[in-house]
Amino acid sequence: METYQSPIQALTCTQAVAYAKLADLRNLEAVKDRLPQDKVKDMTCDVDSCSVTVDPVGKITLRIVERQPEHTIKFGADNAPINFNLWVHLEAVTETTAQLKVILEADIPFMVKAMIGSKVDGFVQQFAEMTATMLNTSI
Repeated sequence: METYQSPIQALTCTQAVAYAKLADLRNLEAVKDRLPQDKVKDMTCDVDSCSVTVDPVGKITLRIVERQPEHTIKFGADNAPINFNLWVHLEAVTETTAQLKVILEADIPFMVKAMIGSKVDGFVQQFAEMTATMLNTSI
């Protein structure tokens, strides 16, 4: 199992507000138009899951598999090219601000790691930045 971690991202909202937004994946519908339409299509979300079609992989579903209220949300994926879990950790900094960190653990075969390891690391960093941006704007 390989582990990838994002840098800590500052949030301009409370830990409770950030958790409430992330714990209901229907909130992702608000950022649908910001996704690259040439690579990501057919986004549908409900409370616990969000499905997208990604070229050339196909349909992938990100699903919440565990919640620790106001602290951690754990995601798993269906139909992903590699088996992985992704955690979003939230922590209060002040009464009005928080921070987040994204951690991804993936089953990447040793021979494939050299080819995709940097892309997975880049994905984790982009996911953290995109999530922080979404939480720092009103959705």
